[in-house]
Amino acid sequence: MTAERGLVVHLFARVDGPRATAAVQALREVWRACADALAMGEAVSRTGLPTAFPAEPLHSLPAGPVAAMRNRDEGGGARQALLTRDHEVWILSVSLDADPPEGTDQAEGADAWRRLHGRWRSAVGRLPDDFLGAVYLHWAEARDTDPGRLREAVRTAAPDVPSATGWHEQDTVTSAGWRLWEISPRVDTRAERHLLAVAPAGRKAALSRSIWMVGGPVPAPVVRYLLHAAKVRYQLRVWDGGRDLARIRRRAERTLNDVLPLVTEAADGTRPAADDDARLTAADRRLISLQADEAGLAEALAGLRTMRRSVQIAAANMATWAEVSGHAAQPYGPFHDDQGLSAWLVQRLDDDESYLTAARDRVHEVGAIADRLLRRRLHERDEAGRRRHEMFGLLQTAVISSLLMALAAIQSLGFKVPVPGPVKPPIVLLLGGIVLAASAVSARLAFPGHGRAAGLLERTGTGLMLAALAWLVLAWLSPALLGGLASPAATWPTAGAGFVIGAALHAYLRRRSPSGVV
Repeated sequence: MTAERGLVVHLFARVDGPRATAAVQALREVWRACADALAMGEAVSRTGLPTAFPAEPLHSLPAGPVAAMRNRDEGGGARQALLTRDHEVWILSVSLDADPPEGTDQAEGADAWRRLHGRWRSAVGRLPDDFLGAVYLHWAEARDTDPGRLREAVRTAAPDVPSATGWHEQDTVTSAGWRLWEISPRVDTRAERHLLAVAPAGRKAALSRSIWMVGGPVPAPVVRYLLHAAKVRYQLRVWDGGRDLARIRRRAERTLNDVLPLVTEAADGTRPAADDDARLTAADRRLISLQADEAGLAEALAGLRTMRRSVQIAAANMATWAEVSGHAAQPYGPFHDDQGLSAWLVQRLDDDESYLTAARDRVHEVGAIADRLLRRRLHERDEAGRRRHEMFGLLQTAVISSLLMALAAIQSLGFKVPVPGPVKPPIVLLLGGIVLAASAVSARLAFPGHGRAAGLLERTGTGLMLAALAWLVLAWLSPALLGGLASPAATWPTAGAGFVIGAALHAYLRRRSPSGVV
């Protein structure tokens, strides 16, 4: 090979979308590094482009070249940087030509690729992960075009970067006669790619029109091809083997499996009535989770279809630019690898779409059936509760009305109830407990959602009734058994024990019949 060598770097970043802001900031830093560390800053003649990186907002700029600059000094190899917008993607391209060797120092020329790559890394540093992709095109001219000797020459002169085993044996030849190798390990998700392009001596201008810029300046065909290949590999990284999609699908299936038995029980009434309310409430809660999972499946499916369409468009553009650049007929090499990957990814996305569609349809259909069944069972439960409330209300009204009428008759007729004086206080307490418990039961039946507060009142009313009964019995029997009235020291423990027994009895009966009157 000759000492005529260089490095072309293409960085691809999204105009908008995820991580676009960080990517644009990274482009700005690279542009600044080119100006400072690589001594660029002069305007590129006949372009009319500014040398400054454009100010925000960048997304409002039209497609085409935006800024360009070249090296300020005249010594050494040429250096240029160009920022271009290609639809929804920014392309920052940097060209570094090797410094001509001093005198006849061929060793210095042979080491040009390594020195250029080291110079770039020293100026820019490690690139962030916010780009769609980064491509390093190391180019050279060769006087000796014998394939065997040329492969050995590029192997020994290649830059010090991670490489695939036997990469130098896997070159392709374009219709223009120049050869292309990819050094990078064959990791499908790779974001950085290192390529070597070698043209016959005297073909530097033609090679530049393929890997750098054509008149305008406009990105060359290979650059456009590599842009769309970077889009495919970016989508592959986002897809990540479909792991997120599988997780969403599994979660929906778990929820579905939880809903089905509850719906079946709610539909055929196989569960005992004592557990009906709890089961229906649990089924309704899981149905809400299932509907949320359906929304997640629909969102994932929409994103998957968008991704598949993006890959299909990128693959079609890759095929077009491969044809233009003269690589379409190659049955192997980096271009063939890219196109095979895009076809494989489209097929995998098709498979994932089928699985997600089936899961969404199943969740939707079962969810609709479950919703109808549960709404019916919940309506039946509410109707049963309403009927119980009405019946209890009628009974409560009848009892209280009877008591009030009896008391009114006693008062109007001047009838004296032959009840000993010590018995009257527990009778009043008993009547109060009955009214409190009955009112609490009525409230619980009328407002099922506030059962805890109503249950506490029921328990209190029941305790008061049992306390009053215990007090009543003690007050009634104490003259005969004790020869006089019971002392407060005996009355309070007796009434307290009655209250505790009444509250415990109520709790026991409520557990046995949570949806009943008791």
